[in-house]
Amino acid sequence: MSTPSSAIPNMPAEPASQPRLSEPARLINVFASPAKTFQDIRQNASWWVPLVILSIVSIFFFQMIDKKVGFDEVARHMMESNSRVQQLPADQQARTIEVTAKFLKGSGYVSPIFALLYAAVIAGVLWFSFNFFMDAQIPFSRAMAIVFYGWLPTIVGTALATITLTLGNPEGFRLENPVGTNRDRLCVECQKEDFACGGNHTCGRMVFPLQAWQCHFGGAPKLALKPDKSAI
Repeated sequence: MSTPSSAIPNMPAEPASQPRLSEPARLINVFASPAKTFQDIRQNASWWVPLVILSIVSIFFFQMIDKKVGFDEVARHMMESNSRVQQLPADQQARTIEVTAKFLKGSGYVSPIFALLYAAVIAGVLWFSFNFFMDAQIPFSRAMAIVFYGWLPTIVGTALATITLTLGNPEGFRLENPVGTNRDRLCVECQKEDFACGGNHTCGRMVFPLQAWQCHFGGAPKLALKPDKSAI
């Protein structure tokens, strides 16, 4: 009398995971093919490299501001648009400008620490939302990677601001709008009609390529959410 076979039936093989990208490939694909980078984050959630790059770019930018313009001048321009400061006596205005300049300079050089803390807060919110509302089952490190790789495109704006600061007139520099300040070099439209940028020198034509690229970036970070057994 034969007995039932206890052999486990063959299960369909799981598809092989995508080969991991090298770090240079991940960085390049953030700009060339964001989907590939965020898919790779599912296998390798390392986020230190973008943090280092963002830190270096940020510190270099603030060094250029300090060298080309000076934080006293930056603070003075900022206070010119503050009606409350303008109502203060001259000595208090000078004191406010001095304190603001010191704060801006100090915060610029410690910006990597602020970025790390800020990213941790954002990643914590994302991690909680993904796991408890979307059942994505992702580790905190992957949330951090999503944040930092998602921030990498901001170095394009910082690079443009640095070029503007280097080639343009430092007297017109505004920290709150560093790229759009030098309209003579970067904005042909504003040379013709001031209303094109609403009077504040932020021309839509100049930033359009960056906005178009952001559309290309699209929902690529969502690709990092799918649970993956090889995730870190």
